[in-house]
Amino acid sequence: MFEDSYAHRYIMSKHHPTNSPHISTHLYSFKSNYNKVYIVEIEEYHGHVYMVKFYLKSHRLSDHKFNFLTGYGLAQKVIFTVIQIMLEIYRKKIAFNPSFTFMGANTKYNDKRPDEEKANTKRYKSYKKILAIFFGRNTFQFIEDLNASIL
Repeated sequence: MFEDSYAHRYIMSKHHPTNSPHISTHLYSFKSNYNKVYIVEIEEYHGHVYMVKFYLKSHRLSDHKFNFLTGYGLAQKVIFTVIQIMLEIYRKKIAFNPSFTFMGANTKYNDKRPDEEKANTKRYKSYKKILAIFFGRNTFQFIEDLNASIL
């Protein structure tokens, strides 16, 4: 299944203040078939909780970098690459029983269409489907928040 993913590389970790629940952010990158670079941010929180986020590098300065659709039709391959990174962290931290969370950000359009609602987003439904197929509900427990589109 991972033959449908991209090679990725670790960039660095940024550590946060000790009094913050957000311990650090681990950064990775990979390049798609279209020569577009993606950035993967894995935010680490107390209790071995990791929030998985990703975006196109060209959107990095935007306040809405997580809200744009690329239109390249590579969602499955991109998500499989992100899962591969997630599994690397899982294997390193397995003794601590780590938890991972995905947030399906609502889509913001650059045209006259209204932005997508924040609940039960298109991304959320895609992530939920791919993660359930990939991991199965027997391997991992899925706790869902439909109002915020979080897995």
